[in-house]
Amino acid sequence: MNFRPLAARYVLAALMFIAVGPTAPAWGQNADEDWDRLSRAGVQAYGLNQIPEALENLEAAMKIADGNFAEDDRRTLNSILNLAPLYAAIDRFDEAVLLAERALVIQEADGGPNNPELTITLPMLAGIYRDSGRLDDAVATL
Repeated sequence: MNFRPLAARYVLAALMFIAVGPTAPAWGQNADEDWDRLSRAGVQAYGLNQIPEALENLEAAMKIADGNFAEDDRRTLNSILNLAPLYAAIDRFDEAVLLAERALVIQEADGGPNNPELTITLPMLAGIYRDSGRLDDAVATL
C-alpha cells in the first residue's frame, strides 16, 4: 500500500494552515469565506509552482483583507506574509519590500520588538532586501 500521496496531503494541509491560519469569527461571513478560499487556493498553487494562479488568488485575498479587515487582523497579516515572498520570487521586489515592511510594522505594534513572529518576518525581509541587491539593508535587518 502506498501512503505517500496521503502523507503529502497532510503535509500540504498543515502548511496551508500555518500560512493561512485559523479562520476568524463569523462576522463578515462572505468576505471571510472568500478570503479563506482564495488564500488556501493561492498557497496551494504556490506550493505546486503554479505561479500565475497563486498570484491571482493571493492578490484577490489581499484585496479582500484590505477592504474588509483591520490592519492588525490576522487575515490581513497572513495575506501580507503569503504575498510578499511570491512577489520576491517573481522579481517584484519593490512590492515585496513594501509588504514585508508592512508586516513588520503590524507585528511590532502587536507584540513589540520581541514579538516571536518577527523570527519569520525579519529573515524574510532580509532575504528580499538581499535578492533585490539591497545588501546593507539586509545586514541591518538581521
